[in-house]
Amino acid sequence: MANNASKKLAVTNQQTIQRLQLLFFAINGLYVFIRFVVCFGTVSWAVAVAYVGTFLVSLFMFQQLVSMGQPRYGPSGDLVSAGEDLAAPGLTSYMFDILYVTWFIHLGSLVTHYVWYLYLIIPGYAVVKLGGFIWPFLAGFGAGQAEPVAQSPAKKPKVKYARR
Repeated sequence: MANNASKKLAVTNQQTIQRLQLLFFAINGLYVFIRFVVCFGTVSWAVAVAYVGTFLVSLFMFQQLVSMGQPRYGPSGDLVSAGEDLAAPGLTSYMFDILYVTWFIHLGSLVTHYVWYLYLIIPGYAVVKLGGFIWPFLAGFGAGQAEPVAQSPAKKPKVKYARR
């Protein structure tokens, strides 16, 4: 029964890897062809640096996902390891999100260069997620200091009014 689940996971991972390879090469190939061949006159150094930087990020994520999900077979052809579950929540899903955001920005930047600013979503989301983890430490930063002595409020003097 467990071997059947491993085989299912290996097939699912292999399908996911094939889909990732198709998208990775299609989107990056399309971007390079349109931006650097067809519309070469519109390429500035900032666009080239932004593309190379985001391409390297997506290449790293792509390589990590492929190596994590790749099933391993023994010499006799039997399944040794199905690989990590690429549909698992957590870091794996964040890696997919970064890939999808990067590809969206690559395609969107063919229309307008303002789309590159959307890449700030990734560090912004990281700050929001880490904020829940870091904030308690920052809020208790001054906890070891002595507290000021509370003073009792001064009594107001009673004013007597003269009667007429």
